[in-house]
Amino acid sequence: MPSSAVYEAATRYRAALLARERRAATALVRYYGEAWARLQSDIVALTKQVEGLRAEGLAEEALRGRIMRLERMQAIQSQVEAELRQYAALADQAVQDGKRWAIAAAEREAYELVQLSYPRGTVAATFYRMPREAAESLIGTLQDGTPLRKLIEQYVGDAAQALSERMVTGLVAGWNPRKLARELRKDFGMGLTDSLRLARTEQLRAYRTATLESYKAN
Repeated sequence: MPSSAVYEAATRYRAALLARERRAATALVRYYGEAWARLQSDIVALTKQVEGLRAEGLAEEALRGRIMRLERMQAIQSQVEAELRQYAALADQAVQDGKRWAIAAAEREAYELVQLSYPRGTVAATFYRMPREAAESLIGTLQDGTPLRKLIEQYVGDAAQALSERMVTGLVAGWNPRKLARELRKDFGMGLTDSLRLARTEQLRAYRTATLESYKAN
């Protein structure tokens, strides 16, 4: 897959976002909406697990790792919401109808859900940052007609959009390449070698592209 063409696709997409073009905003809302939904599902599941273990008498210290994961997911989810709010008004109505619920639901539920999962003050606040620039780069390389999208279509055919959304979710949520590869193998039937190569290559490329753009901007 020619690297120059992939980088050019990411650059074009970022320029379209900066110009606040509807097509680019629609793509971002679609991908971020999927990431938000997955984060919410994981937050609910982990919160139930923490509550169950606490009910069994597990010490707060022993729960610290799980609670920190909850904090991290909540922080990233909040940043995804901010991006959704920024672009939802520009996105096509069909996407807005399907994804805007994520914004409203999160504002009502997600913060409270996480805060109630542990006694206030038991865990020091930690700063977690969503890799927004890298996510935008990856979304750009996954648009219809790009070399990466064509490669994915060769792997999974009509499931290319769903697989693309999963890749962005993995990047946003901070999954390591092995976890993303397991997801791709489980849900899309990709082989071990192909899924791991795709996960590693595209995550690294997204971060590298974002770094290069930062250098240019400065």
